Amino acid sequence: MKTIHKIVVAVDDVQQISVPEGAGFLSVQNQDEKICLWYTCDTERRTFSRRKVAIAGTGHRTDHCEGLNFLGTVQLARGALVFHVFVENG
Repeated sequence: MKTIHKIVVAVDDVQQISVPEGAGFLSVQNQDEKICLWYTCDTERRTFSRRKVAIAGTGHRTDHCEGLNFLGTVQLARGALVFHVFVENG
């Protein structure tokens, strides 16, 4: 059965997250001052894959985001901090 899930990511340049094999990213947003990614997955799958997530602040370098897909922009601290999130699709 396909369902939607959420994962909270750290505000780091690059990180690896574990999601079910075949997961598809939907959205990224601020929830309670945290960067949250939503994805679809098949709950019948028992295997997981590691996916790269890269985050770049406005005006910061983006070379670590190359080759990844832009998912969205998130504002934290009432818009004082703006982050652009890129993900590796599986």
